Amino acid sequence: PWLAKAKLTMLAIVERMMLATHMGEMLDVLLAERPTASTLEILRVHRLKTAEYSFVGPLQLGAIAAGASPAQLSTLRHYGMPTGIAFQIQDDILGLFGSQRETGKAVGADVAEGKKTLLTAEAVRRSRGATHSRLKTALAQRKHDRQTLSFIRAAVRETGALAASEHLARELVAEAQRALTEARHIDPKGSTILRNLADFAVHRRA
Repeated sequence: PWLAKAKLTMLAIVERMMLATHMGEMLDVLLAERPTASTLEILRVHRLKTAEYSFVGPLQLGAIAAGASPAQLSTLRHYGMPTGIAFQIQDDILGLFGSQRETGKAVGADVAEGKKTLLTAEAVRRSRGATHSRLKTALAQRKHDRQTLSFIRAAVRETGALAASEHLARELVAEAQRALTEARHIDPKGSTILRNLADFAVHRRA
């Protein structure tokens, strides 16, 4: 009886992951064709494409296989969602400011693909005057020379968009950590591993 119930629960989670991924990908593609996107829209993509599929779902599937209780599964959701979003924010930061040697991806590739990130959305929202106009024009292009890419990176820094994104990622990790602290039904060793994973989400360089 337990195995049959566990299988049904796991299948429901896989179905939820697939649906979330499809919805997130559709929204991501639609936003790429628009000149601008809101912070809420971008964070929704992060929740659907990254947090649900890469963190919440896998954590819950493994936990169910180990006999986790509903309370433990709830904790893993409250932990996995903010951790996954923080992971994606850091991924976007590395995509614009990281090293291609470390990340394996060309710097600025997301911008060239028209991908909307929290960095660029916040930079557009915070910028003014000539910088605002030039930034919107630069982001609308799909090919960037070094000078244009340097301008985009400078604008993201100078408008405070980079600092704001880093701050949000840290706040999300703190939220994930609180979910573990408040849970009394998570094994201490497992909790330590999850805490380290959350920290890794915002400190990784690749």
